[in-house]
Amino acid sequence: MKKICFVFLLAVMTFLSCRKEIEKPTVLTKEIDKVAEKSAVVRGSVSDDGGGEVTSRGFCYGETSNPTIDGGLTAGSGSGVGGFERTIENLEPNTVHYVRAHAINDAGTAYGSIYVFETEEESETRDYNGYEYVDLG
Repeated sequence: MKKICFVFLLAVMTFLSCRKEIEKPTVLTKEIDKVAEKSAVVRGSVSDDGGGEVTSRGFCYGETSNPTIDGGLTAGSGSGVGGFERTIENLEPNTVHYVRAHAINDAGTAYGSIYVFETEEESETRDYNGYEYVDLG
């Protein structure tokens, strides 16, 4: 009986020691495109899930240099591994903004590199509906 218990205990210990521990995902902030007065398109990707399911991914951004999901604004963009993009809207014109991608699994939140961009200056040739005025003569 002692032999059976010892073999069983050894098998359990071997199984538990072979389990891979979940790590934070690998996430990249890829690029910022189409920067306008009050919006920008941002892209990112999750290249490795760290051994656990990526339950949320997206971008955190703001006017401070270290945006996080806890203290900044966020724009979600699904879940899982792969590329993703989002249009961030309602930004302040002519302002420096900081953005980075993030991904979450059971091990925690991982962040990509911080990118810095400046929104365009607000145009004075727009009416209240956002249309540009054109002087026809």
